[in-house]
Amino acid sequence: MDQFVIWWSSLEKGASVNWMYNIGLLLLLSTLLWCGWLLLSRRLATMASKTHLIWDDALIDAVRTPVSLCIWVWPGLMALGIMVDNVTTYSSGFLASLRHLLLVGVFIWIVMRLITNIEQTILDNRPHRDATTVTAISKILRLLVIVLSSLVVMQNFGLSLSGLLTFGGVGGLVVGMAAKDLLANFFGGMMLYFDRPFKVGDWIRSPDRQIEGTIERIGFRMTVIRTFDKRPLYVPNSVFSSVVVENASRMQNRRIKQSVGLRYCDAAVMRLWWGWWLMILKKCSKIMLILKRVKP
Repeated sequence: MDQFVIWWSSLEKGASVNWMYNIGLLLLLSTLLWCGWLLLSRRLATMASKTHLIWDDALIDAVRTPVSLCIWVWPGLMALGIMVDNVTTYSSGFLASLRHLLLVGVFIWIVMRLITNIEQTILDNRPHRDATTVTAISKILRLLVIVLSSLVVMQNFGLSLSGLLTFGGVGGLVVGMAAKDLLANFFGGMMLYFDRPFKVGDWIRSPDRQIEGTIERIGFRMTVIRTFDKRPLYVPNSVFSSVVVENASRMQNRRIKQSVGLRYCDAAVMRLWWGWWLMILKKCSKIMLILKRVKP
């Protein structure tokens, strides 16, 4: 074990006489680690499939591919650094930063896959959950992960976060003035997510605008509505903050008003017609209670 630690620490020291031997050992080590991880991940997936929990399957699926990539790319970068130090006159110091970025990228990839898997698992196994709320939370978590990972990457490149945040305050004001419509759509989307005047699958219409159809997707910038003639309608989210929206899917009762014309010569068959309709509607208790109060 001590010899392995000494050999591993010697890989970072630069030029070496046995550099080809070291590269071969790195590739052999990568192969053994990949085979071990492949067997371990399959075993864990088999064990997770036998449990009643749904989160372990999402976690194993999120980790499997990024870790496999890291097992091959990390030793590959180290082997490339050994070649650069022994074959060329350039320094391989930049590859150390790439290895750090690889770890950050793999971690971000795992978290993003985990969020996607959990979102899909909730939507598939818990249909009583509001799909709009689940999608909104997952999008916010992805945005948070991207922002935090960007700060970590910038700090890894030696950028000052305090100066960056100071510049971001001034730059945010300029960007906000230049992209006010885009920000209005973004905050309009946040309003739809939190107020929830409608959700995916609802039938809505607006008396103020020619908007009517079924909600297909609610994004951060616009909402996709499928009209009744199957045309997609893309509405910016800022529109919903200034128009009246009717949600027909949340009606408690539906009123159908129909005018039926009768001739004077048909007055004799009205009782027969009325009895025919009572026979059709007798299965609906609420309608029967109303009809008992009406005399033909």
